[in-house]
Amino acid sequence: MFWLFSRNLALTLTLVLALCCRQGEGGVVAPLEAPTSLEYSVSPALYTCGSPIVPNLPSIRGGAATSFTLSPNLPAGLILDSKTGVISGTPLVATAANAYYVTASNRSGTTTIALLITVTDPPPLYPVVTLSEFVTSGQSGLMASTQDQGKGIAYNWTLKGGTVTSGQGTTSILFTAAQSGDVLASVIATNTGGSTSGSAKATIVAIPDPSITCPLLVHPGDGWMAASVIDQPGMIYSWAVTPKTSGGTIISGQGSSQITLVASDDAGVFQVNVNIQNKAGTVATSSEFITVTAGIWLVENGGQSVAGLSPRIIQLLNNWVLVTGGGNGLGGARLQSFLCNPTTGQWLPTGNLGVARCYHTATMLNNGNVLVTGGVPSWDSPAEAFSSTEIFQPTTGIWSPSAGMSVRRSSHTATLLSDGTVLVTGGINPIGSITSNTEIYSPATDSWTPTGNLGTPRSNHTATLLQSGKILVTGGDGGGVTCEIYDPLFGTWTPTGSLSKARSNHSALLLNDGSILVTGGRAASEAEIYDTISGTWALAGNMGSARSNHSVTLLPTGLVLVAGGVDDQNQPQSSVQIFNKSTVSWTSGSSMNSIRSNHTAILLPDGHVFVLGGSLYAGSEKYRPWLEDSASYRVYAIFYN
Repeated sequence: MFWLFSRNLALTLTLVLALCCRQGEGGVVAPLEAPTSLEYSVSPALYTCGSPIVPNLPSIRGGAATSFTLSPNLPAGLILDSKTGVISGTPLVATAANAYYVTASNRSGTTTIALLITVTDPPPLYPVVTLSEFVTSGQSGLMASTQDQGKGIAYNWTLKGGTVTSGQGTTSILFTAAQSGDVLASVIATNTGGSTSGSAKATIVAIPDPSITCPLLVHPGDGWMAASVIDQPGMIYSWAVTPKTSGGTIISGQGSSQITLVASDDAGVFQVNVNIQNKAGTVATSSEFITVTAGIWLVENGGQSVAGLSPRIIQLLNNWVLVTGGGNGLGGARLQSFLCNPTTGQWLPTGNLGVARCYHTATMLNNGNVLVTGGVPSWDSPAEAFSSTEIFQPTTGIWSPSAGMSVRRSSHTATLLSDGTVLVTGGINPIGSITSNTEIYSPATDSWTPTGNLGTPRSNHTATLLQSGKILVTGGDGGGVTCEIYDPLFGTWTPTGSLSKARSNHSALLLNDGSILVTGGRAASEAEIYDTISGTWALAGNMGSARSNHSVTLLPTGLVLVAGGVDDQNQPQSSVQIFNKSTVSWTSGSSMNSIRSNHTAILLPDGHVFVLGGSLYAGSEKYRPWLEDSASYRVYAIFYN
């Protein structure tokens, strides 16, 4: 029985299966699950225009999709495979972020995803900035530029070492350079694909200074001349001479900051020209006229000069001249110091004083250094008189502070004694009173020692080293006609013979025979001579007009050259007087080319008298005394010519 039951069950199952198969062949569809969700391997998608994309693959949950559609159309260059749903291709146009609706379908249903796609431009190429290697200080209209990368690129410039004047946002800018340092021009190029940057640097170079220093008046055939400009690193110099009614020839120095010249034998005028170009290509030109003449005075400095009032001027051991302090023309004193070459008249800046001062003293020490003492910071400030001192070292061009005096003073004297120490006398103290105080400076110990006081307080007086080593002090404000002698051995002062009239801002000159010639002073035209043996004064003729703050120079012949100064109306003069001690007489000499007072006259080794500075004129002139007095100079003719 069990066997029969099993057999019937098997037959029944076979019939059921057969029936099911026949129903399917007749059109009855088996059940299919619809897609339930759709995702993409990259979502949201960010593509770069022009770059093939990695195929973006769909991932479906639920039933398999048999087709894919989308809305709206993909960005140009991208395609959707309608069977597989894969997105591929190369985007051709930058497109802002947008939602694209992709629908996956089968017979049982659909599912849709919003796929966010953005197509950006490729990032800009790295900008190459074009900028000159050198630019000129303060120059405007300079350009920095980069390559044009087409539409859709924004350019943002930054500039260090200058100021952008136009072009921001474009491929090129115009700018004005700073005064010094470097220029750094940087640009950022930006589009929808990102930003890149580039930069370039330029070195700022100085504006060429073509100011020529040269003689303005020379003699026919002169070959000592030099024309120069300030030596400026990196500059190209080109010189030329243009004949006018006379001529000159460049002997040496072409291509450098200084040339040497020789004048033609004909009187007249010729022109010296210079063309200077810096590394940035900026060119500056200048010219000066030189007159060839048979005159007595030659204008030595025709270029840069040192304007100022009453500086202190000292000839150094190398024959250069140091100019220190003085008024600045604005009521104050000047910090600057300068060096002047008496051969060419060229001025060069050197180290500044530590303190701006006028009405001070400058004394050259035996070691060649220069001691500056006292003074005031402005013309009308005696209450601010200094006690400070400074020392200038010509080998380094540096000023260093030295020991201060015990008394603050201005309008005093400082005289180098035979033993190398310096005697300072009198002056105006901070309360505006005239002092009788004296003290001595020792360069060896950098210290000051008090010594005997003057018998009479005085300022704007003279102090002259005698052949005996003693010091003769004469006149001055407060001193009147009185004179006294200092003996360094005992540190004492002794009264001596009085002047015939009161004097201040006068001069006192040691003559060859040891006597002292005193000239001028306020409202004084008379001269006097002091006999050191008898201690008395004798009148020495009349200069013809009063003068003070003038210069006096002992010439090799024994004659005395008196030049410039102010008259009794306080007006600067250019006139010249010559004193002959053997005849005790005065004669008029050839006037200087410029009016001067508070200037300095220096006898040079070649016999010229070099005059420079002055209240109203700070250039220089050179006097040839043998042309004024050929008879007295005939024994020097070979040497001086």
